Amino acid sequence: MKYIITESQLYRVVFRYLDIHRFIKIENEDKIYFVHSENNEFSEITYQKKYKTCNIDNNLISLVSDFFSLNRKDTIEIIGRWVEYNLQMQVNDIWGSNKGGITALRIKK
Repeated sequence: MKYIITESQLYRVVFRYLDIHRFIKIENEDKIYFVHSENNEFSEITYQKKYKTCNIDNNLISLVSDFFSLNRKDTIEIIGRWVEYNLQMQVNDIWGSNKGGITALRIKK
């Protein structure tokens, strides 16, 4: 069965899905990290305060993209908006990254 939903409904359900992950926010002077536990070596999402950029791990992008049958670009944009909503800070650039290295996939707002 297929359903037609609005963009705001899609955002709301993806936001809830991300909230269920219960990320822990670790903050220092220039970055905010979203991790699953304080012992994690790598963050799932990293927000750079100075440049207002967001780096999202490719595994998280794939997880959300596959679960909701979204393309990668839409998934990255929705996760970036979720970060804006959670931090109440603007996100100018959103990058997909591989555990420490940035890939070519970029969304500029």
